[in-house]
Amino acid sequence: MLALATMSNILSYCDSLLLSDITAIESLGKSMPILIDVLRTSIQKPQRLYAAAAIANASYHPRLAELLNQNGGLQLCREVDRQTMANLHIFGSKLGECVNTAIHRLSEKREGDPKMGTCKYSFKYGTKPVMELSLSPYTKHTTFLWLCFAIWILVVIFTFMPLLFA
Repeated sequence: MLALATMSNILSYCDSLLLSDITAIESLGKSMPILIDVLRTSIQKPQRLYAAAAIANASYHPRLAELLNQNGGLQLCREVDRQTMANLHIFGSKLGECVNTAIHRLSEKREGDPKMGTCKYSFKYGTKPVMELSLSPYTKHTTFLWLCFAIWILVVIFTFMPLLFA
């Protein structure tokens, strides 16, 4: 699991830092079939999440995206997306989010959610990797979120006012 999380962290820089280093990209390209195989065959949810995050990050680079498509990455991501949609997730799942990002990029922006096209996935290090919160899709709605929070505070205050001032 740590190797997959590390791979995802490295691949989160493939659109900028590694873009000019052909040797590094070719070395990383050899791992694309392995990432696809892990996503396809693993039954452990964390491994699938880290593999999907690595695939989503790799799909930013044109050469790595081409390798992913050659090895059936787009079709696999579609299958995983259908599986995650079949499960009940109130707010969605990180696996579904990673797969949606990969679908959007691998399909040359014809499929998937355009908002997910700019997301990158990285993990904090430790004995178990933890996904960092990515609130970039919600940045447009920050005023609305603050307004909802303020209304919630007012409702709590007015609800408990009779108990506090009795």
